[in-house]
Amino acid sequence: MKAHEAALCADEGIEVKFADAADPPGHCIKTSPPVPGDAFASVTIEPPTMATACRASEQFTPPPLGGAFARACPWTGEYRTGFDGLVCIAPEHDGSCRPGFSARFEFQEKIRDARTCTPCECGEPVGGICVADVLLFSDTTCSDMLISINGIGMEEEICYGAPADSPLAGVRVVFARDEPGTCSPTTTVSLVDGTIESGEARTFCCSSAEIIYGNVDN
Repeated sequence: MKAHEAALCADEGIEVKFADAADPPGHCIKTSPPVPGDAFASVTIEPPTMATACRASEQFTPPPLGGAFARACPWTGEYRTGFDGLVCIAPEHDGSCRPGFSARFEFQEKIRDARTCTPCECGEPVGGICVADVLLFSDTTCSDMLISINGIGMEEEICYGAPADSPLAGVRVVFARDEPGTCSPTTTVSLVDGTIESGEARTFCCSSAEIIYGNVDN
């Protein structure tokens, strides 16, 4: 938007700056600073434009880890009923598993999950229609309307006259038609990238469920 001192937008005009963005559409936007009445005889409204790029949807997170997991807990000196898992102990000094704990498992301590998902990407937007209604006000609260300019399409900029000796201090922009274009994905699959950084290997000698419950009965 440009404000002109001359009628019919006959001069180059000055760019009208806004103190904040129109979010959400339709709320009052203050000009920064206000355009005084003696410098505001006409206004040029540029056509609305479509976004030049599409933003991909929210990025994905890597799938949860699967497999067998172990948790080392202090030994309490007794087996407990209702335990959904195997009871495990450390191997002997020579690495062997003592009788009754012959199920041998090796785990690695997880230090950091460094996996990420590769981002999705979109092509340029195609199509779409945008038609805006622009309301100009002489005050920063958008109470005293000067001009209502309706049906501004995407074709070309338009010049409008302004009431004599009226400042420009506030603007409202409302979409009469807001039909976004469509974007085709250029990257159709998100892949898992990166690794799980593992630490020291730990060996556990585990009993079977039958042995556990057999000891409980005894």
